[in-house]
Formats: sequence, structure tokens, C-alpha cells
Amino acid sequence: MAQVYKKQGMFQWLWTIALCLLCSVTAQAQLSWSTRSQERQSKLTDEQIVVEYPFVNPTDHPITITALHTSCGCTTAALAKKTYQPKETGRITATFTIGEREGEQNKSIVVQTDDPAESTVILRLKVRVPVRWEMSSRFLYWKAKEPRNCLS
Repeated sequence: MAQVYKKQGMFQWLWTIALCLLCSVTAQAQLSWSTRSQERQSKLTDEQIVVEYPFVNPTDHPITITALHTSCGCTTAALAKKTYQPKETGRITATFTIGEREGEQNKSIVVQTDDPAESTVILRLKVRVPVRWEMSSRFLYWKAKEPRNCLS
């Protein structure tokens, strides 16, 4: 019977340690993002799509964004400043230039920080660009000895 109590006590002790570790990791989490993924539908007249990724620093220490990398040259990312104090908010502004692109476009922004809790974050942007024009071939034919009048 004493061994059963020892095993239960050991299990409760391990469970308490695991719970404390989980809570401490959550409390030390990196920048908190309102959203990490966005979708947009562009119009035929749009030249660019601009989206914002708001965040807050929920930690008790400053966090510095050390780098922003976009997946291609058609997307840029901007930041008002690099270091954010505890409880301070900020936003990354991403600009996707449509150019000659059509169809679904999937872009990403890699955010690197000095916070060891989560030093890399990937933000995603999906833009649906309408087809500007479509060309479909039409085939005209006439039967033998039929008048060729295209206006009727």
C-alpha cells in the first residue's frame, strides 16, 4: 500500500512540475500577433495590396526585430521601429505589388527577433488577383457552296 502512495505522490509531483514549466513557457511567449495569416481579393484596378500585421510585446523585457525577409521582390515589409518595450504595440506593413500577376498569389514574410522564446515567425499573405482578360478561340466554318455572310 505504501508503494501505491509513493507512485501517486511521484505522479502528482511530476504533473505539478510539468504544469509549472508549461505556464512559465506560456508567460515567456514572444510577440503576440493579432493574425499571422491574411487573405485578400484584389480588384482589376488595384496596383498594390497593403496589409498590416499588428502585434504586442506581452513579455517583461524589450524585444528587437532584427530582420524582415519577404518571399519575393513583389512584396515588401516595413516596420516603424525595431525595438518594442514590454506591453508596447506595433505593426508590420506588407505591400504586395500586383504587376502582371494573375490568379492566387501566396507570399510570406519571415520576422526574426532577438527573443529566444520564438526567434522566427512566418506571416502569410494570400492574394487572389483576377484575370484581366481572356482570349478564347472561335472557329468559323461554312458548308460547301454556302454563302459566307458573317453578319447574319
